[in-house]
Amino acid sequence: DRTSQRLFGQPGDHDGYEALLFDGRTAYLTMEEAGREGEPHCGCGWLLRGRVEGCRGARILRLTTACLLPPPPGWNAGKVDNKSYESLVLHGGTIHALWECQGRRPLPGRPMAATLPTRFQARSPVRWTPIERMEYRTTDASSLDPRTSRFWVLSYHFAIDPGGCDAEPDVHAKDKQANSDGAHEHIERLLELQRTRGGLRRTATPPIWLELEAKARNWEGLTRLRAPRRGLDGFVVATDKWPGSLGFVRR
Repeated sequence: DRTSQRLFGQPGDHDGYEALLFDGRTAYLTMEEAGREGEPHCGCGWLLRGRVEGCRGARILRLTTACLLPPPPGWNAGKVDNKSYESLVLHGGTIHALWECQGRRPLPGRPMAATLPTRFQARSPVRWTPIERMEYRTTDASSLDPRTSRFWVLSYHFAIDPGGCDAEPDVHAKDKQANSDGAHEHIERLLELQRTRGGLRRTATPPIWLELEAKARNWEGLTRLRAPRRGLDGFVVATDKWPGSLGFVRR
């Protein structure tokens, strides 16, 4: 269609939106790239920029720019399926797009986040920023605190990940014990990271382990919530299911 032609340079079968970040009226989104039919998943995605228009009445998010994000260097092509960029982190005039997997099995090479200036154009070169190795899927990130350069990510694991984000057995066994005393195979946690000169690194803050239910919940959304007057300090988390999609995690 004409929108795909304008944004991506050609009509295409693009997958759904994965991440959404607002900076005032400017919005940044990621979209998974489906790739060509019959070919292996490319592991790539799109970073898009747009602007919210209108006021009082209906508001429209008008997309203006799209830049293709290749998969991170060293990804395990052919053994990782249906993975792309699911998290965005804004720091000043720079935006980091986090690939869905930073574990050793899907990404034997050094984990990297795709990095672009906020004023990126369609053909802007992608730079790579080192990011801490984290097992399982990284499905969203909170906003970065400008005072400390710290932010949180959702780290999630199905009992079995058909897409190839499984951890090594000894690592998974240790995390199962921490998350549920070994009662469940799935993992649901929040991890704190910090933007440093050396990249995006884990802090010394321990993980926040979510209380598990018998059935794994596919957490896809995360936002920091601070409302001291109401006694709230924590995170709003969201799954891709309805009803029952929202939860609150105390800090």
